[in-house]
Amino acid sequence: MGGIIIIIAIFVPTVLLAALNNVYVLLMLVTTVWMGLIGFLDDYIKVFRKNKEGLNGRFKIVGQVGLGFIVGITLYLSPAAVIRENIEIKGQNHRVEAVHYAKYDIKSTSTTIPFVKNNNLDYAAAFEKFGDEAQKYGWILYVLVVIFVVTAVSNGANMARPLHTNILGWIPLKKRCLSWEAALAREPLTKVFWNTLTSWPRPAYR
Repeated sequence: MGGIIIIIAIFVPTVLLAALNNVYVLLMLVTTVWMGLIGFLDDYIKVFRKNKEGLNGRFKIVGQVGLGFIVGITLYLSPAAVIRENIEIKGQNHRVEAVHYAKYDIKSTSTTIPFVKNNNLDYAAAFEKFGDEAQKYGWILYVLVVIFVVTAVSNGANMARPLHTNILGWIPLKKRCLSWEAALAREPLTKVFWNTLTSWPRPAYR
């Protein structure tokens, strides 16, 4: 049930401060509330219905796939979901991606892959042999990828639950160790905590 606090902490500031006419903000709110409802139903069944299994896995998958479909279709249909392509400078022997962008926004199936050079990926490029139909098939692949990402990320959090539970279990011990260190050093706890954060080895830059 702690997820309700997280949803409120996201929802209220967003409604008060964000641009609610922005398609990405609206998708974020819908996604947050949608997934929150799935989690709420799961906890409700476990706590009040005394069913340790919670919400049936098939209903969870249906909810996640349905959300992914809504997000993908919205990005496809909304005229506000556009990109501004980054321009690449092509030399004789190499290609360098510039940091400036084209002047106009366009509707495109292109995306980027983080942490990789020359990371522009256009889903329509997989269907080049279809000619003018490539863009249409690219959007179909794009929506399928969105569904996969939404479903995978949602279930990935559940698969990692034992890991982050163990990590959270160490936090009280770490806090107590820092408190003892602060008492021995006769320094404020906040200063000791900051010194701990800033004492990690840093990579050497040349």
